[in-house]
Amino acid sequence: MDNAPAHPNAETLKAENINCIFMPPNTTAILQPMDQSVVESMERRYRKQLLSKLLFEGDDDEEEAACSIGSILESINAERLCPHD
Repeated sequence: MDNAPAHPNAETLKAENINCIFMPPNTTAILQPMDQSVVESMERRYRKQLLSKLLFEGDDDEEEAACSIGSILESINAERLCPHD
């Protein structure tokens, strides 16, 4: 984590199975591009899965299609976007 004042202190974040590390000041600009590539990759996978499901599970009935889109969005979760290879 960066040292933004909005973040809780290290003691508050202490847990048995979590290790929170605060980064030195002024490193956000250096580290932020790493975040961007991860987010971009997940967004790309999400769009690919969404379009695939819409194209292959599409329906001519508009009302049924609207319900179908809702169920499709619910079926796409983070576990499927980030498979464990």
